[in-house]
Amino acid sequence: MTVALAKKPDYRVPEARFKLTEHVFNTYHVAVDAGVTVKQLLDPLAWTHVARRLRHFDELIVNPDDGSYRAHLQVRRVGNTHAHVVVLNVVEFGGEETVEADASGFEVRHMGAHNKHSVMRLRDKTVMQAGFATKEEAHAWLAGNIKSLAA
Repeated sequence: MTVALAKKPDYRVPEARFKLTEHVFNTYHVAVDAGVTVKQLLDPLAWTHVARRLRHFDELIVNPDDGSYRAHLQVRRVGNTHAHVVVLNVVEFGGEETVEADASGFEVRHMGAHNKHSVMRLRDKTVMQAGFATKEEAHAWLAGNIKSLAA
Protein backbone atom coordinates (compact mmCIF):
# COMPACT_ATOMS: atom_id res chain seq x y z
CA MET A 1 0.00 0.00 0.00
CA THR A 2 1.40 3.43 -0.99
CA VAL A 3 0.64 6.62 0.89
CA ALA A 4 0.42 9.90 -1.06
CA LEU A 5 2.38 12.63 0.65
CA ALA A 6 0.92 16.13 0.67
CA LYS A 7 2.95 18.61 -1.32
CA LYS A 8 4.67 21.17 0.86
CA PRO A 9 3.59 24.72 -0.13
CA ASP A 10 6.24 27.06 -1.56
CA TYR A 11 5.31 29.78 0.89
CA ARG A 12 3.34 29.94 4.10
CA VAL A 13 1.98 33.21 5.46
CA PRO A 14 3.45 33.70 8.94
CA GLU A 15 0.82 34.25 11.59
CA ALA A 16 2.56 37.46 12.70
CA ARG A 17 1.89 38.94 9.23
CA PHE A 18 -1.80 38.03 9.22
CA LYS A 19 -3.66 41.00 10.75
CA LEU A 20 -6.89 42.90 10.61
CA THR A 21 -6.58 45.86 8.26
CA GLU A 22 -7.61 48.22 11.08
CA HIS A 23 -4.33 47.34 12.81
CA VAL A 24 -2.17 47.92 9.73
CA PHE A 25 -3.56 51.02 8.01
CA ASN A 26 -6.28 53.62 8.31
CA THR A 27 -8.91 54.58 5.77
CA TYR A 28 -9.81 58.26 5.61
CA HIS A 29 -12.58 60.11 3.81
CA VAL A 30 -11.40 63.36 2.22
CA ALA A 31 -13.94 65.96 1.07
CA VAL A 32 -12.26 68.37 -1.35
CA ASP A 33 -13.60 71.55 -2.94
CA ALA A 34 -15.43 71.31 -6.24
CA GLY A 35 -12.97 71.60 -9.11
CA VAL A 36 -10.03 69.94 -7.34
CA THR A 37 -8.64 67.30 -9.70
CA VAL A 38 -7.07 63.94 -8.94
CA LYS A 39 -3.86 65.25 -10.54
CA GLN A 40 -3.73 68.03 -7.93
CA LEU A 41 -4.07 65.43 -5.16
CA LEU A 42 -0.99 63.60 -6.45
CA ASP A 43 1.15 66.62 -5.50
CA PRO A 44 2.87 65.62 -2.22
CA LEU A 45 2.36 69.14 -0.85
CA ALA A 46 -1.43 68.84 -1.21
CA TRP A 47 -1.30 66.80 2.01
CA THR A 48 0.86 69.25 4.00
CA HIS A 49 -1.73 70.00 6.69
CA VAL A 50 -2.61 66.34 7.37
CA ALA A 51 0.68 64.56 6.59
CA ARG A 52 1.50 63.99 10.27
CA ARG A 53 -1.68 61.92 10.64
CA LEU A 54 -0.89 59.65 7.68
CA ARG A 55 1.03 56.38 7.68
CA HIS A 56 2.50 54.23 4.95
CA PHE A 57 -0.28 52.20 3.24
CA ASP A 58 -3.12 54.39 4.57
CA GLU A 59 -6.00 54.64 2.11
CA LEU A 60 -7.85 57.81 1.16
CA ILE A 61 -11.36 57.93 -0.28
CA VAL A 62 -11.77 61.32 -1.98
CA ASN A 63 -15.07 62.95 -2.96
CA PRO A 64 -15.26 66.52 -4.25
CA ASP A 65 -18.14 68.68 -3.07
CA ASP A 66 -19.76 68.60 -6.51
CA GLY A 67 -19.77 64.77 -6.55
CA SER A 68 -18.02 64.64 -9.94
CA TYR A 69 -15.78 61.69 -9.04
CA ARG A 70 -14.70 59.24 -6.33
CA ALA A 71 -10.98 58.51 -6.03
CA HIS A 72 -9.34 55.74 -4.00
CA LEU A 73 -5.73 56.63 -3.16
CA GLN A 74 -2.98 54.92 -1.18
CA VAL A 75 -0.14 56.56 0.75
CA ARG A 76 3.21 55.20 -0.46
CA ARG A 77 5.64 57.55 1.35
CA VAL A 78 4.99 60.11 4.03
CA GLY A 79 6.95 62.80 5.86
CA ASN A 80 6.06 65.53 8.33
CA THR A 81 5.00 67.97 5.61
CA HIS A 82 4.20 65.83 2.57
CA ALA A 83 2.72 62.54 1.42
CA HIS A 84 3.24 60.69 -1.84
CA VAL A 85 0.02 58.99 -2.92
CA VAL A 86 -0.90 56.76 -5.83
CA VAL A 87 -4.26 56.22 -7.50
CA LEU A 88 -5.86 52.85 -6.91
CA ASN A 89 -9.16 53.68 -8.61
CA VAL A 90 -11.12 56.65 -9.94
CA VAL A 91 -14.80 56.64 -10.88
CA GLU A 92 -16.05 59.68 -12.80
CA PHE A 93 -19.67 60.74 -12.42
CA GLY A 94 -21.39 63.10 -14.81
CA GLY A 95 -24.63 64.97 -15.31
CA GLU A 96 -25.66 64.91 -11.67
CA GLU A 97 -25.33 68.58 -10.76
CA THR A 98 -28.39 70.77 -10.95
CA VAL A 99 -27.88 74.19 -12.44
CA GLU A 100 -30.40 76.99 -12.79
CA ALA A 101 -29.07 79.93 -14.79
CA ASP A 102 -30.84 83.10 -15.81
CA ALA A 103 -30.06 86.27 -17.77
CA SER A 104 -28.64 88.02 -14.66
CA GLY A 105 -25.18 86.54 -15.16
CA PHE A 106 -25.52 84.34 -12.08
CA GLU A 107 -26.63 80.77 -11.52
CA VAL A 108 -27.84 78.68 -8.63
CA ARG A 109 -25.99 75.39 -8.46
CA HIS A 110 -26.01 72.51 -6.00
CA MET A 111 -22.37 72.00 -5.02
CA GLY A 112 -22.48 69.01 -2.70
CA ALA A 113 -22.93 68.31 0.98
CA HIS A 114 -20.61 71.07 2.23
CA ASN A 115 -21.49 74.04 0.01
CA LYS A 116 -25.07 72.93 -0.65
CA HIS A 117 -26.95 75.31 -2.97
CA SER A 118 -24.70 78.16 -4.10
CA VAL A 119 -24.92 81.34 -6.15
CA MET A 120 -22.17 81.49 -8.78
CA ARG A 121 -21.15 84.37 -11.07
CA LEU A 122 -21.00 82.94 -14.60
CA ARG A 123 -18.32 85.24 -16.02
CA ASP A 124 -15.51 83.91 -13.78
CA LYS A 125 -17.17 80.98 -11.94
CA THR A 126 -16.78 82.73 -8.56
CA VAL A 127 -19.05 81.46 -5.80
CA MET A 128 -20.72 84.54 -4.39
CA GLN A 129 -22.59 82.83 -1.54
CA ALA A 130 -22.86 79.18 -0.51
CA GLY A 131 -24.58 77.03 2.07
CA PHE A 132 -28.26 77.50 1.23
CA ALA A 133 -30.38 74.53 2.24
CA THR A 134 -32.72 74.91 -0.75
CA LYS A 135 -32.51 76.42 -4.21
CA GLU A 136 -35.40 78.72 -3.27
CA GLU A 137 -33.30 80.25 -0.47
CA ALA A 138 -30.43 80.79 -2.92
CA HIS A 139 -32.75 82.45 -5.45
CA ALA A 140 -34.20 84.68 -2.72
CA TRP A 141 -30.70 85.75 -1.65
CA LEU A 142 -29.76 86.43 -5.27
CA ALA A 143 -32.91 88.52 -5.84
CA GLY A 144 -32.16 90.59 -2.73
CA ASN A 145 -28.50 91.15 -3.62
CA ILE A 146 -28.51 91.35 -7.41
CA LYS A 147 -27.94 95.12 -7.51
CA SER A 148 -24.91 95.02 -5.20
CA LEU A 149 -23.48 92.01 -7.04
CA ALA A 150 -23.79 93.70 -10.41
CA ALA A 151 -21.78 96.71 -9.26
